[in-house]
Amino acid sequence: MALLVRSIRSSDITVAQYAEKKASNTSVFMGLEQHLSDITYKVIIDRRRASWNAVRTEEQRQISLGIYDPHEMMKVVRVESEHSEKRARIVGLFHADKR
Repeated sequence: MALLVRSIRSSDITVAQYAEKKASNTSVFMGLEQHLSDITYKVIIDRRRASWNAVRTEEQRQISLGIYDPHEMMKVVRVESEHSEKRARIVGLFHADKR
């Protein structure tokens, strides 16, 4: 992915022009959105950090109580990964319609 981003940035076309040329093959852009703007990248990093912190907090809670409850951990992970799950479902449906 980093190679693709460097390639686009070093060419004489903008990311928008590259997107227009590759519009028929949206799989080219999977994962590229985090490189398109600093704001998008920050949102992605913040979401990952929040997820990690939530899992770590639950882990610490369980340790302090002397318990191990994988079902509670699963609930935390499920809530924190909901955004990614929805996005993956949308992307999957989008690509299924292209067939």
